[in-house]
Amino acid sequence: MSMSERASAVKGFIRDAVTAGAIVAVLLLILLAYSGIWPPMVVVESGSMQHDIPGQEPVSHIGVIDTGDLVLVKRADKASIHTYIDGVKDNYRTYGEYGDVIIYFPNGDRSQIPIIHRAIVYLEINQTTGNSYDIPSLIDYPGNWSIAPYELTHEYMHRWYDLSGTLYLYNVGYYNVTVEINLEMILGSNPHPKSGYITMGDNAATNAPVYDQAGSISWAYPVPPSDIKGVARGEIPWFGLMKLYVSNGHIPPRTPANSVTDLIISIILLTVLPFIYDFVIGPYIESKYGKDEKKKSSPGNINEPKDLPPPPETATYPENSVPTPPPVPPPEPESLELKREDENPDRVP
Repeated sequence: MSMSERASAVKGFIRDAVTAGAIVAVLLLILLAYSGIWPPMVVVESGSMQHDIPGQEPVSHIGVIDTGDLVLVKRADKASIHTYIDGVKDNYRTYGEYGDVIIYFPNGDRSQIPIIHRAIVYLEINQTTGNSYDIPSLIDYPGNWSIAPYELTHEYMHRWYDLSGTLYLYNVGYYNVTVEINLEMILGSNPHPKSGYITMGDNAATNAPVYDQAGSISWAYPVPPSDIKGVARGEIPWFGLMKLYVSNGHIPPRTPANSVTDLIISIILLTVLPFIYDFVIGPYIESKYGKDEKKKSSPGNINEPKDLPPPPETATYPENSVPTPPPVPPPEPESLELKREDENPDRVP
């Protein structure tokens, strides 16, 4: 390879690298503008949102949050968050289930790793008692719920205001679990109870029906809107596994085996596809369509006379010289007879 060819190759590499960097920067700016949060994406580190079947090996699904997925986070306030209860009423679903998935700081501690779980129901402190909850979203809720165990009363007892016992939500999630929200425990554990969300992971094999506020994740602490980082919107499956492997030296437990397989296949395809285009697809397109374009633009295809006569020769003169005009012949003399007549116009013959 000559020096000029090497220089051209280096310039081409630099140009491609700058172009790729510019594209990545533009994409990040678009994500940031949409998300309103930096970083705009989080890596899912556990399988608490997977839709596993108890007793079976975990399997990942597109459209469900699995271990190693990259999830886009969008800033949100209370008015824009749909709980599971709201989702059932409005037929609103995200990630394979009713309601929104929120990313929040457990117990309000922003030094901890944020939790990504589904918002189940919003509890509002009763303004009269200050020591009970109102749940207006239960009004017109079409699902089965009760403030007393159905197994004992054999009827669904409904009251959405001034609640301080246990709320029973039946047939929740893809596995139809019963969620028992112990409001008495939550109220008794907080000297000054506040309004907030009850949250829970989707996974019936590891989390549901145990909600976060009944376990170690966020014990007796409903999540206030101020502790919410954002809501989950969209995902890039599997690729977060690379970050988890580099950070921990291994992939997390209960990572679906098909996620690892799909990641490897994706990396191979992304690596091989550029070469396939350069050496197979590109040359094929050039051979099939490039020749036709060249024929169309070739001068031989223009409808012009093939044998044109040579242009006429033009006279040339020395530089800075003026050509001499050809001589003008003198006028012919007039007839003497006419002239005489003109001299005597009044003569009578």
